[in-house]
Amino acid sequence: SAKEALKIIRKRLHLNPNQHGWRTIGYTLTLLEALTKNCGKIVHLQLAHKDFLKELK
Repeated sequence: SAKEALKIIRKRLHLNPNQHGWRTIGYTLTLLEALTKNCGKIVHLQLAHKDFLKELK
């Protein structure tokens, strides 16, 4: 589901770039962009949820 996918993306974005590399974070952001552009309203609602936005800070 969209909620599970974004949960995994959040985990990837919080990885230490010194251990896992900046490339992993870059690919994760690219995936997030693709989901935003190609998936429907459910993904958009999950992205706009305050908990997800709070974790991006």
